[in-house]
Amino acid sequence: MQLKNREERDALLTTGLTWVGLKDAKLSGLEKLSITTASLIAGLRFVVAAKHATPHSFLIYNVPHGETQRVKSFPLER
Repeated sequence: MQLKNREERDALLTTGLTWVGLKDAKLSGLEKLSITTASLIAGLRFVVAAKHATPHSFLIYNVPHGETQRVKSFPLER
């Protein structure tokens, strides 16, 4: 609740910190671990590359994670 709580938001501004969040994928187990890791790796390059004079917030969205969005499968034939 750092962005909604005024005192916590003010503390971010006072210290000059940047806030980085990640959307909850509502997954579990290996699926959640792999999607969270992939999303952070894909999104953090934009956070690191950003050059802002004032503190900012970044909300990283999850990478597409439906099977048909990530993998194509077909039988091997001779």
